[in-house]
Amino acid sequence: MIRNYHSGPLPTPETLNEYNLIITNGADRIMQMAELEQKHRHAIENRLTRRQLNQSFNGQIFGLIIALTALYVGFQLVMHDYETAGAVLLGSTIVSLVALFVIGRKLKS
Repeated sequence: MIRNYHSGPLPTPETLNEYNLIITNGADRIMQMAELEQKHRHAIENRLTRRQLNQSFNGQIFGLIIALTALYVGFQLVMHDYETAGAVLLGSTIVSLVALFVIGRKLKS
């Protein structure tokens, strides 16, 4: 009894040689298939990485717009004698921004 075990994306050299005996250029076709699959996977990973970077950038831009708007509205409320509402809006915006940066820094480390 002979037992062979192989693990990996490609067949063993002996098996590739046997494919050449059965199919014309069988080993070459298998290698081309593996190379095309690798190129395809890399292309997908590159697209996903670019998409994640774009989403992160867009989130930062929208977050900045929301924060600046809240700060502006809070300042305008204070200037038009709505001190309590303005102070609450300004305070909560600043606390949220500080918390976001502190939590983000802790997550990175």
